[in-house]
Amino acid sequence: DAFLAAAVTWCAVAATQRFVGGQGDATPVDALVLYFIAWGVSWAASRPLVRSVQSALSGWAHAREALLEVRQRRGEIYQALRALEEATSRIERMNQELIAARREAEAASALKARFAATVSHELRGPLNLILGFSRLMALAPEKYGQPLPAAYRADVDAIYRSSQHLAALVDDILDLSQIEAERLPLVKDRVDLEEDVIRKTVDIMQPLVKRKGLYLRQAVEGNLPWIVADAVRLRQVLVNLLSNALRFTEQGGITIRAGIEGQYLLVSVQDTGCGIAEADMLRLFEEFHHRRRDVGQESPGSGLGLSISKQLIALHGGEIWAESQAGTGTTFCFTLPLPGTKAASAELVKGEAVRHRESKQEVCLFVHSRTDLVRLLARYIEGYRIVGVPDEQSAQPLIERLHPRAIVTTPKLAERLQGLLSSAPFDLPLITCGLPGASGQSSVEMSLSYLIKPIAPETLTVLMGQVERTGETTVLVVDDDPDAAQLIERMLTALPRPYRILKAYDGREALEVMQEVIPDVVLLDLIMPGLDGKQTIARMRADPRTQDVPVVIISAQDRDEDGLTLTTPISMRRRRPVDIASGARCLQALLDTLPPTYLPEPATS
Repeated sequence: DAFLAAAVTWCAVAATQRFVGGQGDATPVDALVLYFIAWGVSWAASRPLVRSVQSALSGWAHAREALLEVRQRRGEIYQALRALEEATSRIERMNQELIAARREAEAASALKARFAATVSHELRGPLNLILGFSRLMALAPEKYGQPLPAAYRADVDAIYRSSQHLAALVDDILDLSQIEAERLPLVKDRVDLEEDVIRKTVDIMQPLVKRKGLYLRQAVEGNLPWIVADAVRLRQVLVNLLSNALRFTEQGGITIRAGIEGQYLLVSVQDTGCGIAEADMLRLFEEFHHRRRDVGQESPGSGLGLSISKQLIALHGGEIWAESQAGTGTTFCFTLPLPGTKAASAELVKGEAVRHRESKQEVCLFVHSRTDLVRLLARYIEGYRIVGVPDEQSAQPLIERLHPRAIVTTPKLAERLQGLLSSAPFDLPLITCGLPGASGQSSVEMSLSYLIKPIAPETLTVLMGQVERTGETTVLVVDDDPDAAQLIERMLTALPRPYRILKAYDGREALEVMQEVIPDVVLLDLIMPGLDGKQTIARMRADPRTQDVPVVIISAQDRDEDGLTLTTPISMRRRRPVDIASGARCLQALLDTLPPTYLPEPATS
């Protein structure tokens, strides 16, 4: 541009000189100088403009690149938003499906539990008759006057054995359903493993082992320390293991060993049977899994005993496993933690190595004379390991060893416990309420005992020993099923004691009989048409003539289905005051749990 301006300037000067006629002193050299001056001035003047144009073009290029990048990023953000919206929609849909699935699972679990309870109730009635009559015919045929033919006795024995198996299966199914619903608590106390578990189990199983021509030995190493456990459930585990060993052992026998291994008690049951095949070892503790004796032949068990045993040992904080080779016998082992030992996790079942994990459950100590009611209440208290003791003397050593979160008891026992704890250096919350079985409870709680069908003759024998009188004892049997009443009559007449047996087939008839004869004890069914068992007991307690007559409930209905209640007030005692935040949480829990009732109670006939 500068060069063009200078050239134009030079031409203009030259033309001027030509037309003017050479006037003046200007020469071509002057024009050339003027040209260079004009070129220099034009070049110097054009530099800011060039820079401005270049800067503008560069800015426009950067702006264009930025715009393209923004458009690209906006597209990516749009795609991300679309993906996020889709993911959010999927999550919401999955949440809805999860909520629906959880509701279905809870409904299925409740239906399963209700189905198990209903089936057990419906099965126990007929099982009581089959098992009771077949037992009398097999073990006490002289009570029928005329002996049965040999072929009949063999068939009756088969019926008796099968009914025993069926009754055990019903109990196993109920136990398994309670374990799966996490409603099978342990009522723990100080337990001498050798005396309270091993010897009592051996006494039960010894006749069955001898009948098969085998031996049953004990090998306890030294003096075993006591443990905190549920002796009933441990005996159930040991009976399951011994029954399993007896089923697969034809020669030799079974040996029970117990000793200390580290901070655990180790119990083993070793048999000389056929052993376990490698294919069965992996599924040994699965539900309804049957071990095979020979090819194509399964064991006659229910397939639940080992599964239930595994769950019960896990609830105690121990582990269970098996060691076996086909043809060389089998050894089942389980461990139980000593007091103060960190229990193994309940999810673990021992394989090759043992790994003990700390249990996070805290202990809640129940002080009550009836451990069966403690077991029932413990089903509804989640997140705590329940330990039940009968009195305050038994509670004191457990408080010092277990350090429970709180003590739950009745107001009457609370006074004695408070005096016991007043001198202790620790401050332990003491929760009191009217527990089932205390005074003022329902009519069912005022009964002498609660027997669940099928009834074992040994249980009836022990129970009748508590109420028998000198000379003849009068017994009133009340059941709407005449066959069930006849079975109880046969079981009583089989005992070597004099009984006068009266029968009634509903509550009203029983009350009419008691107007004429006051019995020494009443054996009463709960579920009857018309006046049921609970109403019958209530009317007996309202009558001064019969209010002190012992009542034994005989029912196919589980104890926990009876709709027990806790009486108020429910209170908590501590020596130290409670801070406002903790107290507010306690109040919040009560407000959330106990709704008011403004409508009147429906009238009852």
